[in-house]
Amino acid sequence: MKHTFQMLLLAACATLPMAARGQVPADSAMLELQNLSAYEQASALQAHLNDKMGVGSHIGLSSRETPGIVSVITANEIRSIGARDFIDIMRLVPGFDFASDVELAVGPTIRGNWAMEGKMLLMVDGVKYNELLFQALFFGNHLPVDQIERVEVIRGPGSAMYGGTAEYGVINITTKGAAGLNGLSANATYSRYSQDLARRSLGLSIGKQLGDVRLDFTGHTGHGNSSDRMYAPLFDALAGEVNMAGGRGQTQPTFISTGLQWKGVKARFVYDDYQWASYHYDLRNKMLNGLLSYEAKIGKRLTLTPELSYTQQVPWSYQTLIFDEEAYDVDYKISAQRSTAGLRAGYRASHRLYLTGGVEWYDERARDLLDTQNFGDVERVAYQNFGAFGEVLLKHRIANITAGMRMDHHSAFGGAMAPRFALTKHVNRWHFKGLASGAYRAPGIENINLSEDLKPERTTTFELETGYQFTKDMLLSANLFKIATRDVIVYSYNGQGEQAYENFDYVGSRGLEVVYQIRKNRWFANLSYSYSQASDKNSVETYKVAGRDHLNIGIAAHKATLHGGLQLKQHLSLNPSLVRIGERWGYAALDEEEMPILQRFAPLHLLNLQLHYKDLLPGLSLGLGVHNLLDEENNFIQAYNGDSAPVPGPGREFTLKASYDLNFKK
Repeated sequence: MKHTFQMLLLAACATLPMAARGQVPADSAMLELQNLSAYEQASALQAHLNDKMGVGSHIGLSSRETPGIVSVITANEIRSIGARDFIDIMRLVPGFDFASDVELAVGPTIRGNWAMEGKMLLMVDGVKYNELLFQALFFGNHLPVDQIERVEVIRGPGSAMYGGTAEYGVINITTKGAAGLNGLSANATYSRYSQDLARRSLGLSIGKQLGDVRLDFTGHTGHGNSSDRMYAPLFDALAGEVNMAGGRGQTQPTFISTGLQWKGVKARFVYDDYQWASYHYDLRNKMLNGLLSYEAKIGKRLTLTPELSYTQQVPWSYQTLIFDEEAYDVDYKISAQRSTAGLRAGYRASHRLYLTGGVEWYDERARDLLDTQNFGDVERVAYQNFGAFGEVLLKHRIANITAGMRMDHHSAFGGAMAPRFALTKHVNRWHFKGLASGAYRAPGIENINLSEDLKPERTTTFELETGYQFTKDMLLSANLFKIATRDVIVYSYNGQGEQAYENFDYVGSRGLEVVYQIRKNRWFANLSYSYSQASDKNSVETYKVAGRDHLNIGIAAHKATLHGGLQLKQHLSLNPSLVRIGERWGYAALDEEEMPILQRFAPLHLLNLQLHYKDLLPGLSLGLGVHNLLDEENNFIQAYNGDSAPVPGPGREFTLKASYDLNFKK
């Protein structure tokens, strides 16, 4: 496999001097074609790519300037694929997929690495979404996909900007209300498996400008069955087989985001209540977030932005006991809060030089609400963290240069730092990026509680990207990456109620991602291919696939995606999509000695078709789709040897979507 990677490396590097294999993102915005003199009139693709994005830099930069490997998915693309779930959206992003954790929870993998706890930051309308106890993310009929205006993804480290929850990547979601909607957007979804309900949901976004004041609201609620298949836990005679459409695979999301802007003042309130049922418990992840900031312009060059935020959470709570047996009598309900104060300064020294710096302090606390002695002899715990960051952006004629550093000190585990350095260049039809970044994963409250002397993970990532525009409608890009993580934080359970987190020596991966896009007047197509190879130096045995050192459990080495659209009539379009996930390995059965058996899972082909009719009546649009047309076994495999069988995903699903949009007069 070393030779395979070296051949891919040479092939990709060969494209750099020729600029003959350039850039297109199915992930939408890798290359910005702003001010490209070769074309007098911007195409639809160029207009789409010219947007500024803020997820990869302290100031808004175009995608060709952003010091990161980025993907952007717009509301139009979300609608074209008929996305039912945020998983549908993110599976189109190169290098990104999903695996399972405990209690049927589903989390992200990126570039061959498991990223459920603390390694991937999710933000919604500027609010950080990771829960505070383990810093985990929850996917599966959770987020309001039909009310999303834009998704920005950094497929790489983000700790230099965002701290210790952005080690491998960042997802930034902007809802329609928060994006500046001046009107109303409503949607409804209903879908079924062959014999059972799949999901139903309602959503609404409203935005209104009243003089200097702008108000917005986005709300979403729903109910769904995560699969129509049976689930058989490996080590659970009491549970037996569980019907995922019969009550034990249910999900119930509720989401509210509302904001106010007045001149430089911005305030936002986000509420999220995500409930799901496992084979043992009804679980709930509930959070309430507030964010207040003020952007003060001092003269023509200096901007100061103080910011306050507060989050109140009750993550992973076990709401209902399913079995009466004493072995399952383990209720769990911990509240967690974090109060944060920060100050960011931006100084434009000249039209070529921009300086950014700031400080951030937070206090976080957790309390055992059920008096189960979760924290030993105390009912509460509290920690503090202080961070400082700075960055320089120099727009030189040779290349744009970005250099920055973030340093944090936590009261429990001490210091951590995240430097980054980037060179980006855009010349005529091609662009180039060379990136070197440090990142870290900060242990969460329960990571610290279950461990002694736990240290933060430390990651170094090198990335190289080149892109080329063949015509105003056609783009191609390719990037290489290498990731090395030390002091890896790994969960362990001895089967007798004892849990722990420990630091292991090393894990890593390397690989290649290629993206191609073509967009014509009546049709478009987006294709991507990604390859990741686990390092043969990996020291975490529970991640390894015996005899296949290039793989980690539950994660495919190869992934390819295709989605496109054909305008059949003025208002009618047909949109197919295909996600091919290569072979994976995991544990799904026991041998005669009741030891888990490692087995191969065949490549997965998720074929979807979406028919969309726009303006059936003024403002009213309808979508009819079928997902997983081939009805393949869409399993989420546990991404480590944790004695849990793969979680069944949705089978063939028929979906009806209706949306209504109304613009207010200005």
